[in-house]
Amino acid sequence: MNMIKKILISIMGIAIILLAVYLVFTFDIVERPNFVEDIPVLGGVANGETEETELQKLQRLYDETNMTLDEKENELQEQMQANIQLENQLNRQLQEQELLEDEISELNDELESLRQELSGQRATYRDMATYYSAMRTGDAAEIISELEDEDIIGILSEMERELAASILQNMDRDKAVTISEQMLITSP
Repeated sequence: MNMIKKILISIMGIAIILLAVYLVFTFDIVERPNFVEDIPVLGGVANGETEETELQKLQRLYDETNMTLDEKENELQEQMQANIQLENQLNRQLQEQELLEDEISELNDELESLRQELSGQRATYRDMATYYSAMRTGDAAEIISELEDEDIIGILSEMERELAASILQNMDRDKAVTISEQMLITSP
């Protein structure tokens, strides 16, 4: 029993000494030696650091997660706004495309109508060229001279070259020159 008392007294003595050293270093009564900071348990205590409790760790992790979540939520909001703007821009472009397609369709219809009209007009010029080809050149030149210049060009264009040249030769000189100049510029 004596031995146990001695051991307990020794342990209490060591504990009192350690407590005294701790208080001396904590309240900066004596300057701490550098090697104390290298001791794992004493280093943190000597520097005034305390171990984080489990609740504090969880609170810190919760706060960090909330901050990250808020950042991601802001990023998501920004991305959604950008998507809305892109969607609006796409809708405007689709509307413009529809308008352009409608305009193209109308122009194609108009072009087809003009082609049919031109085809019909050429058929008429071809028929008229056949009629005038059967006439005497002088008579044909006299009648053709009374037509519009565009019609004269159309009819002459459907005739054989020699016959068209002969009719031009029998026309009034000024009229023949005018028709020849226009034939150089346009063809029906």
